[in-house]
Amino acid sequence: MKNSSAITLTILAAGCVNVAWADAIADAQIFPACGSTYGKKLESRVFTMPRIGVETVAEIGQTMIATYKTDVMAGTESYAFSLDQSVQLSGRSYGQDFTLTLFPLKVAMTPGAAYRAADYNFQYANDKEPRTGLGKPDVYLTMILPSQEVTVKVKIGLGQEIFPIGNAEILKTTQCTITGPESFQRELVYSGVVKGVVSVSYREFIGNMARPAFSKEFQFDLSEGNEIGFKGARFKIVKANNLGITYQMTKNLD
Repeated sequence: MKNSSAITLTILAAGCVNVAWADAIADAQIFPACGSTYGKKLESRVFTMPRIGVETVAEIGQTMIATYKTDVMAGTESYAFSLDQSVQLSGRSYGQDFTLTLFPLKVAMTPGAAYRAADYNFQYANDKEPRTGLGKPDVYLTMILPSQEVTVKVKIGLGQEIFPIGNAEILKTTQCTITGPESFQRELVYSGVVKGVVSVSYREFIGNMARPAFSKEFQFDLSEGNEIGFKGARFKIVKANNLGITYQMTKNLD
């Protein structure tokens, strides 16, 4: 009863997430899956989880041990531009001098896209007040790569005035992974225990497709010892019940 409570607390504290497994993923430097856009292929990498010698917990249906190969891609970069204080720009259009005042802002910038400014004043030299409504021209901010230069475009009539205003900063560059045709995954999944006999499922995937001929379930009798070997993997079972299994991996799948 005491051992069951310990396992239950470990699972609930993680919100039904395997904490040790999450640590193993971070340790193996697993990258997030790529979205719809990503950069060039950097390398193919083989990942193994969990860490050798670390006590790990898995619930029924969770992966205990895994080896897989995936393609690591350069992620997309995100940019931001900010003005900490108001900036006044001066120009001339259709024979009239004007001033444009941009108020403090911080916006996400995407290469090739235009951000429409919302907070600004535009005034011709002979105006008593800043323009409003239809008399106020649209103002856009755009970014140019690779310089990351941000320009302000003021659309007046059929023309536009352009002012360089600064440079955007890179917020992050994230590497990500994709499942390619040569990707593979091998894993052992905990299936439960009955009267001291532990059930473990073995599964293989090529690309995104499971290989049914290589998906099998095996049983191991703990009365014959707590160390289990399968396809090169070696792991010691610390305890197992219908809540989960606690184990230490000593060697990963070949």
